[in-house]
Amino acid sequence: MLTFSVLLYVVLVFFSYQLLKSSFKKNEKYDIFNPANMFFLWFFLEIPFLFLASFDPSLIHTVITLGIYDYTPAFISHLYYNLLYILTFTFVGYFINSKKIINLVDHSLTSKPQMSWSFFWTVGFFSYLYFLSSIGGLSYLWQNMVNRTEITGGTGYISTLYNLAFIISAVLMIQERNFSKLKLLAMLMIFFAMASTGGRGSLLSLIIIIMLASNYTCNLLRFRVTLKLIFIILLCFVFFLAIPLFRKADAFEFYQSNPLELVEDITNNISHLFSRFSTLERNMVVFDKFSLDNLWGGASYIDLLTAPIPRTMYLEKPPVDEGVYISSIAHGFDVSPPTSATKMLAVAWPLTNITVGFVNFGFVGVVFFGALYSFFYNVIYRKLLMSPSDFYIIIYGFLCLNQLGFTNLKIIKLITFFVIYFVFFSLFKFIQRLRT
Repeated sequence: MLTFSVLLYVVLVFFSYQLLKSSFKKNEKYDIFNPANMFFLWFFLEIPFLFLASFDPSLIHTVITLGIYDYTPAFISHLYYNLLYILTFTFVGYFINSKKIINLVDHSLTSKPQMSWSFFWTVGFFSYLYFLSSIGGLSYLWQNMVNRTEITGGTGYISTLYNLAFIISAVLMIQERNFSKLKLLAMLMIFFAMASTGGRGSLLSLIIIIMLASNYTCNLLRFRVTLKLIFIILLCFVFFLAIPLFRKADAFEFYQSNPLELVEDITNNISHLFSRFSTLERNMVVFDKFSLDNLWGGASYIDLLTAPIPRTMYLEKPPVDEGVYISSIAHGFDVSPPTSATKMLAVAWPLTNITVGFVNFGFVGVVFFGALYSFFYNVIYRKLLMSPSDFYIIIYGFLCLNQLGFTNLKIIKLITFFVIYFVFFSLFKFIQRLRT
């Protein structure tokens, strides 16, 4: 039954994709980074794990299978609400893109950026140095990568600052179109800084947004399969598989002495790759534990009010990430927001737009957030085609990476981006006026 349900789900997802994709062919140039391709990419990547899990239930995390007596209804609910969200996104997107964009910009003639890449690079560099000094240095972090979460705790705002500053700087470099040795050195420093802390999300964001900047600032990208492209893709693939291995205790010393073990562990990591693209496991908890009788009714957003307060000043502060509630519920806790983080597990299973809509408002929340997300996604895309500024490139990049949405963490990220961007934009303009 589960395998047939997954097969039907795949057929309907593919139909929705083709429908939304057809709406972008009205424009003169077909863009591979259109919302149909970027939005559906994450759902397509989940499909292999859905088939595997339908054949072999042991692939589901033991905490969840032990907590859910019969996981089949929860599994099917995951497919059902995913599909509901996808169909809502598709129909709203198709309606928005029903009109052809008349004033499509010639990307080769777009104006140069109004801000200096070096200004944001300097902000990012000194923020990065401050971040390193606050955690005891890069060497200390590398030697204790297994405790990365604890070591970097409390540095969220400064790490967000240098990540965003470096991303803005990279986009502005590309928009200037002329590369020098200084820019190349600065770009390499950006890649090093984003990769040095052991996280893959920031580096992936940088790569995707650089691709978007190249696409919309210069010319629409046309990919040709070459040996060089295959080598780069494989290199990135191996790098992303290797990063988690170095979060173990004494990993650097061990792999320096046993390089063949590193190759073997990277190979073994491939088997876990499919599950990383799926939200099935944590979503099953949501659909099993929540019903019309115990929905949060928007209470999770109360935690946003206390988010700016440092935990040292408010010891009973609720978690900013609603995923802390979900992981605690999966382990048998009876909690709901707002609850102090000290009374729950220090582990988060992040929610998506689908599940945050469901736990707060049920069926209606899934439909509403699907429609709202589609509206923003497609409107920002059309704005980008008409005015490919660094602002729209970065916002659209975050949308493509599923880093913006309606969970508390994603709302805070959007607010932080707006604050950082416009504060430093105003500061840069003020410095320019002083010079003139």
